[in-house]
Amino acid sequence: MQTQARREKTEIVQWIQGQLAGILDISPSEIHPNESLMSYGLDSSTAVAMTERLSRWLGHDVEPTLLLDFPTIEQVAAALHFVER
Repeated sequence: MQTQARREKTEIVQWIQGQLAGILDISPSEIHPNESLMSYGLDSSTAVAMTERLSRWLGHDVEPTLLLDFPTIEQVAAALHFVER
């Protein structure tokens, strides 16, 4: 997979919020970065599908269980931002 420019943490948060909001058919502003992803009804198949889209968007592979391993969007973004450095 071709590597893209490094994404800022806030950009990663906004991307995940947008993806989850699209799935739930709500506004991204209703998705809180420090709220548990599971509280939004994220199941394992949806999490893996989102992770695949996230990999394409970032331009590199991320673990399929990423959204299950980190309980909040903020923690996912922090982990990705750190890895991309």
